[in-house]
Amino acid sequence: MNSPLLPFQVGAITRIEVVMAANGHAGDRVFVDPSHGQALPYVVCGSDTLIRVSTKDNDMTELTHTFVAWSDSMGEAKTVADYVVQALTDDSNLVAITGFSVTTNDLDFIGPPLSDEDQGGNDNRYGVPVRVRYVVKEA
Repeated sequence: MNSPLLPFQVGAITRIEVVMAANGHAGDRVFVDPSHGQALPYVVCGSDTLIRVSTKDNDMTELTHTFVAWSDSMGEAKTVADYVVQALTDDSNLVAITGFSVTTNDLDFIGPPLSDEDQGGNDNRYGVPVRVRYVVKEA
């Protein structure tokens, strides 16, 4: 069994950047590990999980991935979180996951807001976590 985690992350980053660019935030805006002082707003790829959900007839995998939309205002962080939701749950334009077909995709949750102070910083940034859930099958 091959893991869909990296292909999903690559496809998700591409989709989020397309949606953000369409809404006036062009350029590289999605990061695995943003540099200190990165211009706001941006999205960070966070934690993920992978669980086999195979049945007798289907070998499928459920993956979840958490993204955090960061901005210097809570309102804009929520707007960017909405862009993440649009990018990753639109059935008419699914994330391309090389080597896998998507069976289902859904918003799992939009978590409680974060502040940079909660994370031990003092940059006056606000974050909104978004977790999506996909069930995929190897192509």
